[in-house]
Amino acid sequence: MKDFNKEDLEDILKQLVSMRTIEVNKIKGNMDNTNDLTSFLSDCQKKILHLERAIQHYHQFLREWMLYSTGEKVEDDEPSKRTSWTIHNNIITIAIRRPNSKYATTIRFPVSLAREIVNFIFEFVDENKVIKRSDILKKFEREIIEQTTYNSNSSGQVVYALILVLLKEDVLKASKNNKREYVLKERKMLFS
Repeated sequence: MKDFNKEDLEDILKQLVSMRTIEVNKIKGNMDNTNDLTSFLSDCQKKILHLERAIQHYHQFLREWMLYSTGEKVEDDEPSKRTSWTIHNNIITIAIRRPNSKYATTIRFPVSLAREIVNFIFEFVDENKVIKRSDILKKFEREIIEQTTYNSNSSGQVVYALILVLLKEDVLKASKNNKREYVLKERKMLFS
């Protein structure tokens, strides 16, 4: 495998930026030759978005590569540290910021459902010492689907987001034996 140096990696970034410029120019040139402007613009936005994401991911890779190559420690990224939450009109909104990005995934659901889940977690941990996300989802998937816009494929996002809040607020902590199992750190009700 070829060893990359800083100049090689920066050349790749320049090529990505050049590709984006070429695509944008092609789009501008093709605008006059289209009949369905809506689908054309949608296709153009998708192409530009994919290139923007590639450049953004590559920038992140380049930063981490440079840290790694100089022996500096790359910061451990814990999702709970990137999580924030608020309650408004009896809806909890949990935002999980993407690593090294200003964008976040936002999960919204009723506070009453959050309270039910937290009470279940307390009872379950009292009986079993640990809890997994799958234990929570098994119990609440139907209620999540009924009370939110999430379906069976996405209902796990509600459980994951709530677990991140509980980790952030020191209610739960990862088990020593398995990072996918959680134990109670401090019993407190956050959503009263």
